[in-house]
Amino acid sequence: MATDLLSTALIQAMARNLSVSDLIRTADTLKSNGQAQSVERLYSTWIQHNQDHPLAYAVLFNHSVVLTDAGRLDEAQQGLEKAIALNPDFMPAYINLGRVYERKGSAGLAVVQWSMAIARMSAVHGASVEHKTTALNQSARALEHASQDESAEDMLRQSLEIDPHQREVVQHLIALRQRQCKWPVVEPNDRVKRELFMEGISPLSIAAYTDDPLFQLAVATHYNRMDVPNQPGTYFSWPRAEKKDGRLRIGYLSSDLREHAVGYLMTEIFKLHNRQQFEIFAYYCGPASKDALQKYFQDTVDHWTDIREMDDAAAARRIHEDGVQILVDLNGYTREARLKVVAHRPAPVIVNWLGFPGTMASPYHHYIVADDWIIPPESELYYSEKVLRLPCYQPNNRVRKLSELPVSREKAHLPEAAMVYCCFNGVHKLTNFTYERWLMILERVPDSVLWLLSSTDGADRRLREFAEKRGIDGERIVFAEKLANPFHLAR
Repeated sequence: MATDLLSTALIQAMARNLSVSDLIRTADTLKSNGQAQSVERLYSTWIQHNQDHPLAYAVLFNHSVVLTDAGRLDEAQQGLEKAIALNPDFMPAYINLGRVYERKGSAGLAVVQWSMAIARMSAVHGASVEHKTTALNQSARALEHASQDESAEDMLRQSLEIDPHQREVVQHLIALRQRQCKWPVVEPNDRVKRELFMEGISPLSIAAYTDDPLFQLAVATHYNRMDVPNQPGTYFSWPRAEKKDGRLRIGYLSSDLREHAVGYLMTEIFKLHNRQQFEIFAYYCGPASKDALQKYFQDTVDHWTDIREMDDAAAARRIHEDGVQILVDLNGYTREARLKVVAHRPAPVIVNWLGFPGTMASPYHHYIVADDWIIPPESELYYSEKVLRLPCYQPNNRVRKLSELPVSREKAHLPEAAMVYCCFNGVHKLTNFTYERWLMILERVPDSVLWLLSSTDGADRRLREFAEKRGIDGERIVFAEKLANPFHLAR
């Protein structure tokens, strides 16, 4: 049937008798039947024979979406450039062209495209407002990736001035200010009230913002309901998993099974599972990586599945069909998590562990693995999950390698005789409250320095200036440059 539909549509397209609405309707039908290549062929044929059509720019745009999804970025770029040439006021083409440039590694060109879109939008109507905020938000994301935090923050503020009810932008802005050590982190104005910031803050940001466990539970609950709603096609039976035939099938879902803090901690875990009792599945959802640690993970699990290019429903279906009986979510509310996959409930038992040691406050995370330090017994009431306790919830790699190169205080830019106070957390976890108290310690211990992991130039400068305003020499704040793990551990 799909073949007949395609053949008829191709004949009509070549005869210039296929309207744009019929073209799109046919393409949607083919796509829903899993005929992605047929969709691309149909659009390509129509464009070839209808180049002078007044809506050719819109068809070029749709074709570019198909090409982008297929990873054919050069062809997608060419199509979007043609669409803009045909209709310079068609804003979606600028936005998608910027995304294509970004995927090709040209963040600067991406920002140029989005800036051009912003500059062309003078009329005020629903579509222009949406396009402008989208262009601002995309620009901010690219600028942040390039460590241009000040410019990124400016873009986000402009976007919220236009539409203050953008939860994702609120989350992004708060996280960006935390990364810059801009205190107070929450800075309301006439357009964006404090209540909007507090309603929009993410669970990851609130964990660094306050120690109030009830507030953290409330934020996680609100975030889960608003941003990770129940998914259509949610599984409530697991025929393969419930057979309980053979070994217990355990799946690990993570974006961090690579050279990443969580990856380093997990190095030995898969290999140490008793393979007579357990069958281990890994589902990877992080950035493309070919590093040695990821290759090691691939070699030490029974089944490795890259779900980066799968949509949420397809990824959940794969886990469900694999018959996974316990799915361990190693991300939680962290960057690049695939929570909508978990929301499909692809396994009968789902566990929160390691990546986010706070509550998920979700209806589908059944357990959290912790210890008495991570969750004191009296704090269990603030967790939606049942708490499972280990003597220590955090694994470590016992065979990790250290650099054999000589290390010294001089090479680390540390004074030879100083008392060194050290914290190598990301500075986004640092609060005004904590930093003030660290500076009080430096004040009371004259021959001491504070050794921190370097962040952006702006954040490092801001921390030194903050110290100087309190009478502490800025040079007593020493920043450690980022190094590969073996060199960092030796240092």
